[in-house]
Amino acid sequence: DTRGMDRSTVPGGAANLHTMGATSSAGPVVVQVTYTIAAERQPAFLEAMIAVRLSRLRTGATDWGLLHVLDSPESFTESFTVPTWEEHVRQHTERLTGTDQVFLDTAKALSDPVPRVVHLGVVDPLEPTAQ
Repeated sequence: DTRGMDRSTVPGGAANLHTMGATSSAGPVVVQVTYTIAAERQPAFLEAMIAVRLSRLRTGATDWGLLHVLDSPESFTESFTVPTWEEHVRQHTERLTGTDQVFLDTAKALSDPVPRVVHLGVVDPLEPTAQ
């Protein structure tokens, strides 16, 4: 149900994504966002991540998960997969709505320090590389 949601698109942080060197057809791409959440903030964070999950899937992710780092009780890693680098850029430039931005900002605000983002591209060890 999208009634009452801000569905207008918002400009995202795609400028830094264009400089990462990935080709548009590279994929799949796995994005991992690691949050540090104090124990007293964890219930609010888990609630916020329900909305983040729906946002990621709606904007192009094909898979999503939230992992609790077992040897670090305050550390959570969100992991989602996007079919190609181009699709991930579109998540930021064409698909992110005002409501999605609120969902992401809510989760990020609960993390101290700021969440760390890592982009992972698949490497085929059987494919020869140019030297």
